[in-house]
Amino acid sequence: MEAIASAYDLTAIRGLEQDEIQDAVEELKRSTAAIEKQTETLRLQQNAMNTLIKNKSRNDQARIQSEKSQLRKWSTEKDQAVSSVSCAPRRDLVSYNSISAGSSDLGYLNHEILSFAQLSFFWFLALIKTG
Repeated sequence: MEAIASAYDLTAIRGLEQDEIQDAVEELKRSTAAIEKQTETLRLQQNAMNTLIKNKSRNDQARIQSEKSQLRKWSTEKDQAVSSVSCAPRRDLVSYNSISAGSSDLGYLNHEILSFAQLSFFWFLALIKTG
């Protein structure tokens, strides 16, 4: 220690008063308190952010499950509709026999949709018989 002290001219350094030391200690305490307060604020923000992330993840999972459930429901309803349409009686389709027998009454068409080719064929036969 004496080697360090002898290397520098310490007479140029003014000594610290007790008041100055006390002020420096108080300033360090205030600074430490401010840092601790900021640290606590950052900790609370981090906790809030983690909670938001967890909630978003849960909400995303719930939305995905809800969408899957809705898609299953729509698929079931579609299957039931297709099944009920395919099981419906075809009482309204104009038969080839009724047209070839000279009947000009084409009847009414059921809610089932005939293909364009079927409709064209039936109309063509009807026009030939009436024409």
